[in-house]
Amino acid sequence: AERAGVQSSYEQKFINAVRATGGKNAYRSLMVQSWCCNPSFYSYFTKPTDTVSGRMIYEFHYYTPWNFCGTDGADCVRFWGDDYKKYGAVSTYGTADMIKADFTTLKTNYIDKGIPVLMGEYGVNRHTFTAAEEASGLYAKGEESRDYYLKWLVSTAKSYGIPSFYWDNGALGSAQNSTTMMKSGSNAFALFNRIGSPAMVTYDSGAVAAIIEGAKTPYP
Repeated sequence: AERAGVQSSYEQKFINAVRATGGKNAYRSLMVQSWCCNPSFYSYFTKPTDTVSGRMIYEFHYYTPWNFCGTDGADCVRFWGDDYKKYGAVSTYGTADMIKADFTTLKTNYIDKGIPVLMGEYGVNRHTFTAAEEASGLYAKGEESRDYYLKWLVSTAKSYGIPSFYWDNGALGSAQNSTTMMKSGSNAFALFNRIGSPAMVTYDSGAVAAIIEGAKTPYP
């Protein structure tokens, strides 16, 4: 509660400072977040006061379940979704129903009250598989599961009225057990290769296609 209060005071100062500069800043839309940009802490969020109405957006970040989306360490799981349980462990939290519950909470507390909501960050790092797991087909199933999550998350968020922005940090990854695999690791979120020539060549075509497909879902 103390930390959320400090963040709220920053956000109020931010709103005041931007509005005070005048011009288009007097009415442009501004984004604010709950503590840690985590929607689970929405109850600690205090909406700042503003001199203009209808120009505030609530933003959150989403890497749920973290042991699938955000880490490639010893505690990670490399699959998500009921259809992929037969290939390996899946997280006991961050299920489809739990994610829908989070989105319902955001819709009820913000969207339905006239405050737009956007997912300012989301993503899934590429998980590490061995060359033997590639040969057995497990690597392909892992990538299929990851792409499925990305498509499902984007599509589901849009169905609640929430636009989303993928976290492409430019990191291709460091682990690669076969030259035909994409590089992986706990920070390997890049969809495009920024360091190659020519620049910005698509690196993770499966994820890009999944996101595009998920984005076809209409807003309500």
